[in-house]
Amino acid sequence: MFLGFPLGTHRICSRIHRLSSSDLQLRNDPGEVLSRIVMPRNPLALSLKQPWATLLAHGIKTIEIRRWSTKCRGKILIHAARIPDPRPEGWALVPKEWLTQAELVGGIIGIGELTECVVYRTPETFAADREKHLNDPAWFQDPAMFGFVFTNLKALPFRRYPGWMRFFEVAPETAEPKVPKSARIQKIHGWWD
Repeated sequence: MFLGFPLGTHRICSRIHRLSSSDLQLRNDPGEVLSRIVMPRNPLALSLKQPWATLLAHGIKTIEIRRWSTKCRGKILIHAARIPDPRPEGWALVPKEWLTQAELVGGIIGIGELTECVVYRTPETFAADREKHLNDPAWFQDPAMFGFVFTNLKALPFRRYPGWMRFFEVAPETAEPKVPKSARIQKIHGWWD
């Protein structure tokens, strides 16, 4: 067991590669079809700027807004990005007892279960969920925004770990962080989390 994840079992999150007609004939053995799907070996994390990461880890915020959708479902670690959000409106939402955690950056601070991805196609639908995502309705951008809905949120002890802009794998504490190849290139140019 690693951070609540049974070792060797994971949720399907990656793209399903093209399945041939012979794959589709394996309906009686779904395990064989699933073995052809790319699945992460370690738990996944999603990076958010502080204070939004702390607000999500404590369940004040339950929807994370992105400009891209996901099919990912299951337990996701919450990562506090290295650079915090300087805008005062987010910091005003943090209770005093969580300010110390909200100042932690560059590591894992919580865990939650990603249960759904909501599509916001109009400013009105985006504004209707404001209490859940805590974003100003003016943030809406056409053609759509996507809300990652989290449940069972829980703060965890801080663990320093490099982040990434999308979902990324988190190695066990005894292993070195696994940096995506594209991240290595971007780190050289200073674009790393």
